[in-house]
Parts: sequence; C-alpha cells; structure tokens
Amino acid sequence: MNSSKWRSGTKAALLLALVLSLAACQTGTTPPEEEEGFGSLAIAVSGLPAAAAANVTVTGPGGFNENVTTTDTLGGLPEGSYSIAVANVTAGGVEYAGTASPANVNVQADDVAVTAVTYTAVSTEPGSLEVTITGLPGGVDADVD
Repeated sequence: MNSSKWRSGTKAALLLALVLSLAACQTGTTPPEEEEGFGSLAIAVSGLPAAAAANVTVTGPGGFNENVTTTDTLGGLPEGSYSIAVANVTAGGVEYAGTASPANVNVQADDVAVTAVTYTAVSTEPGSLEVTITGLPGGVDADVD
C-alpha cells in the first residue's frame, strides 16, 4: 500500500467529515441583513397599566402613517422627519394623557432614532368624597368650598 495515497485519502475523508460536522452544527438560519439606506424608529411607551394599549400615531415621508399600541421599533423607514402624536387613553375608568419626547424625530439611514411616550393619569372615574370636620365650637358651621 502506498502511504502517500493513504494520507491523501485520509485527508480528504477528514476534510469531508469536518465540513459535514460543521454543517450539522448549524442550528438555525442566518437572519437576513437589513436593507441599506433605511433607518428605524424605537418608541418606548410607559405609564399605562399592563393591559392598556397606547394610542400613538407616527407619520412621515411619502404618506407614512402607523399606529403604535405598545413599545415597538419600526424598521425599514426611509430617511426623513417623522412626527409622533399621542392621544389620550382611558383604562379602568382612569384617563391618561400622553406626551412624546421628542415629538419630532429625524430618521437617518442605517441608524435608530428614539422617542419616549409617557402617559400620566389626568382624571379618575367619578366618585364620592365624605368630609368630616371636628373641633369647631358649638353652633359654628364649617364653610368648605
């Protein structure tokens, strides 16, 4: 038996085994690369109860109009100026007013613009209030406005 033939055959078999082993180790597919020339807008929503949906509208170039109800990142956006409008939300009888900071963002290619939407309770469901005033001398009525 020729030892050089055995070595080259062994090398080929080992190389094939290595390639097959590496291919078998691939556990998933490589995610597709984001298309160049587009940007993203990350919107962080806070201040609402867990089950409540935000009411955020993002508008931008070319008639772009997207409603957002929770923290999200909008990708594949063309460059340009985007406006973030926040509408009030009622959840569990409580009204929440929201603000976006900043309310206008400039999306650039291959970059992520960021805005934060913060909701704050501005009213509650109508209820009742009972006030008891003590410590006044007899015959004196309390005056509460």
